[in-house]
Amino acid sequence: MSHNLFNSRQSLTLANGKTSSLYSLPALEKAGVGNISRLPVSIRIVLESVLRNCDGKKVTEQHIRELANWKPNADRTQEIPFIVRVSCCKTSRVCHCWRTWPQCAMQPLKPAKIRK
Repeated sequence: MSHNLFNSRQSLTLANGKTSSLYSLPALEKAGVGNISRLPVSIRIVLESVLRNCDGKKVTEQHIRELANWKPNADRTQEIPFIVRVSCCKTSRVCHCWRTWPQCAMQPLKPAKIRK
């Protein structure tokens, strides 16, 4: 879902001249959501995924706020939804059926044979 929650979506110009977008954690911190720069890297990785996949249903603004204010010794009362998406190198699409990966038509390519 494309959104600009907390004004965190930013555009990026690639080396080939095309533009893309990303969800910026520094922009999230600038918006006052939390002290993001002090979070462990592993939590920031999960936070970026939660921010990117925020749909207002499975992943909400409240989930983002809770994770952005993560404390190492706080009580854990809720789970934070973490959505895993696997890119398929064959089609450059994203596989949304990660729970049924063996049956997925987007399985990765077999390793290439090395020529001598």
